[in-house]
Amino acid sequence: MKIRDWDQVPGVIRQRGIDELALRELETAMNRELDAVKARYAREIAAQRDALTHWDAVLRLWAEAHRAEMTPASASGGLVYRCLFGKIAFRKLPPRIRFVKKVEKVMAALKAARLTDCIRTTEEPNKEVLLGLDDATLKAVHVKKVDGERFEVVPDYEEIAKHA
Repeated sequence: MKIRDWDQVPGVIRQRGIDELALRELETAMNRELDAVKARYAREIAAQRDALTHWDAVLRLWAEAHRAEMTPASASGGLVYRCLFGKIAFRKLPPRIRFVKKVEKVMAALKAARLTDCIRTTEEPNKEVLLGLDDATLKAVHVKKVDGERFEVVPDYEEIAKHA
């Protein structure tokens, strides 16, 4: 449809509002059905997840007790047992850092120990401050202000419902 004059705009806004309300109703109905399906399967899914957790624990306990009988996995390390139905393995992971105390305490301890190379600082332009600068200064630092606008359609759903 193409609008020819302002007299047609209210009708188009009304139709758009009706279509949006219909979409909301469909999405609500769909979500109710999805929730019902999830609820129907929730107990069975939880039981299957519990079974998987159980089997993982059984296999891990066995593997830990028989670690010496497992085959080295590769040059990177780790151990593996392969069979017809799959494998169990201890994979070597790269070292990682885990904070024992809160980040604030770690930061304070790093500063106190003068380990500032272990502290990362992020630098970025402050857009709020840049907004206050004149155009010449902004141009000199390769920045410009961009005035913008956003188009929006705001149907009055109550009024649409009265005339539906």
